[in-house]
Amino acid sequence: MKPKLVYVLPVYDANSVEHTFHMHSFLTQVAKYMDVLVVVERTLGSIDLQGVAVYQRRVQLPILKHLETLAAMLWARLHGYRCFYTHYSTSAGILSAIVTRLFGGVSYYWSCGQMMLFVPKRIGSLSDLRDMMRNRWLLGLTLHSVHCLVTCNATMARYYSEHYSLAPSRIRVIPNWVKLERFADLPTRAALRVELGWPHDKKIVLFLHRLSERKGAHLIVPIVQQLLQNNAGAASQWLIVIVGGGPYKQQLESDIRQAALSDLVKVVGPVPNREVPKYYAAADVYMMPSVEEAFGRTLLEAMASGCPITAMDVGGVRDVLSPTQQRFLVPGNDTAAMAASLETLLREDALRQELVAAGHEHVKKFAEGVVVRSFVSLTGHAGADAPPQGVETGCT
Repeated sequence: MKPKLVYVLPVYDANSVEHTFHMHSFLTQVAKYMDVLVVVERTLGSIDLQGVAVYQRRVQLPILKHLETLAAMLWARLHGYRCFYTHYSTSAGILSAIVTRLFGGVSYYWSCGQMMLFVPKRIGSLSDLRDMMRNRWLLGLTLHSVHCLVTCNATMARYYSEHYSLAPSRIRVIPNWVKLERFADLPTRAALRVELGWPHDKKIVLFLHRLSERKGAHLIVPIVQQLLQNNAGAASQWLIVIVGGGPYKQQLESDIRQAALSDLVKVVGPVPNREVPKYYAAADVYMMPSVEEAFGRTLLEAMASGCPITAMDVGGVRDVLSPTQQRFLVPGNDTAAMAASLETLLREDALRQELVAAGHEHVKKFAEGVVVRSFVSLTGHAGADAPPQGVETGCT
């Protein structure tokens, strides 16, 4: 008999522009080894998860929605589900802890972010109070209620242990993943540029991420300005393409106009994650100037697509890259260093090819199948009332 797993998702959207799109294939693969019940708190569109039982929460009213989630969990526990795994939802994480601690089983909570960076030092507004409650108190309560925190790399394991006083023995590490088949057999770069309407005779730098200050959207124009200052005569040879949506999009477009960079920087806007492989494969370099990045799944997507990477050395980014790729990490917020890194990569064709090869080899460690096996190894012991001891690496 397969072990039984309840997996709680805060939102399901098959057309998501976010990296939650990767969850859909992952859960269908896990279902080959486990009896999976997915509890979805909010659904956008229809759900198509082959081999997976799905419960969609119907009520969205305060308090009542949490009671419905609790009822679904109690039903699952009554029907033999002992392992509960919650993805980011603090309320569902706390409810799963209550169910498993009262009625047996194991509760896991997935979190991968430097949340304490967004906790105000003092409360001066309602927004500050909300951030304090969400990122310190509620998250802290969740982490100490569940049996285990699961996070994305060793750097983040240390982060949660330090900032939330969580014992290392209660932390497991399983990385993010990428379905490599999505990025195989792509059309040629020339064909993709025709499809996307990009020039064939320019070196293209791609930013593909959420347009927010956390992801460095406010640093894009300063980086481009520094790049031009270093190479005043080369502007006609480059194009910077920005793919993504978010709270900083309107300000970024204004920044571009005010800096007279409209001919050099193209803002595409958000695209569904299912379409992103062709954007990476059509570019020459991927840049990630995030000021906060616990993992950076876009790095996996870029590697899988054969796009060299330069990124800011923040959070757990270094954990994701190979030693060869780490040569092009730059200090956080250092726009001059990022511009210099881009200049080197845009100039040296052989170096880019070396990084493409390194990325193709390194990303195999994060292949969906590899991480599925690690996940099943961690959660598939569901007959026990306590998780296995030690920190899971997920990559070995």
